[in-house]
Amino acid sequence: MLRYLVSRVVMLLVQVFLVLTLVFVLFRVAPGDPAALILGPNATGEQVELLRTRMGLNDPILMQYLNYLGGLIVGDFGQSTSYSAPVMQVVFGRIPATLALLGCSLLLAVGVGVSAGVFSAVRPASLFSKGTLLLWVLLLAVPNFWLGMILIQLFAVQLGWLPAIGSAGLAGLVLPAVAVAARLVALIARLTRATMLETLGEDCMRTAAARGVSPARMVLVHALKPAAPAILTMVGLQAGYLLGGAVVVENLFSYPGMGQLLLASVSQRDYTLMQGITIVFVCGFLLINLVVDLVSSRIDPRVRILGGAR
Repeated sequence: MLRYLVSRVVMLLVQVFLVLTLVFVLFRVAPGDPAALILGPNATGEQVELLRTRMGLNDPILMQYLNYLGGLIVGDFGQSTSYSAPVMQVVFGRIPATLALLGCSLLLAVGVGVSAGVFSAVRPASLFSKGTLLLWVLLLAVPNFWLGMILIQLFAVQLGWLPAIGSAGLAGLVLPAVAVAARLVALIARLTRATMLETLGEDCMRTAAARGVSPARMVLVHALKPAAPAILTMVGLQAGYLLGGAVVVENLFSYPGMGQLLLASVSQRDYTLMQGITIVFVCGFLLINLVVDLVSSRIDPRVRILGGAR
């Protein structure tokens, strides 16, 4: 396990380095002068040149890259021009809200998805199973921003049960979490159902039933446990979708998270803030995948064997 952990951490560090390099290159080759974009069309040439000097854009590209990496190592992501504060100070102020949204979305997706998948697999011919199969297809086809607008219209405008603004306390977190989690609920439910149907049809399950193992133990231990690594892998693969969905949903519900901050930085042409948020998003995605791999290897030792073989 220790050997597998070390290999995954080394791989993560390599991936983070490649991501940081890619972010640096992308922001440098993007069309337009960052200083001119920040200052706007009314800025004079002297003002643009002064800001380019302050941002280090007139330095040789290798020097820019080394300064960029050196700043990241000590936690210096630059100064936000729109907030007149260090980028990380601005970003850290929004991280708790985004983590709360993603945490609630994951709990909702895993809880509802696994429960519905288990019940559907135990009774595959029931009306519930057939109805939920259609519901999962619809949730996979509906974009989260469109679902969010439907939720606002139904539960906030028509029924008045929940607020339409995501910053309105815990109640304001419900609709954004549902909008973000909906697609993952459908994926987990379908995967759980398919995996458990395959497991329940194996000879070992019939042997367990003949030995007097209770139906609840057969379902929750012998059938659900083999599906856990696949479910965790699905959650890890969908982490990027959750982060991307949070960007859209946070703006739709005026939720004060990193997604709303990212689009605000784009509209305000805050170059350094955009770069810092992008790095945090990507590193967060890589960290989620590392945690999923470690948990999967703990549940299923075959993951460690395959990982070591690679």
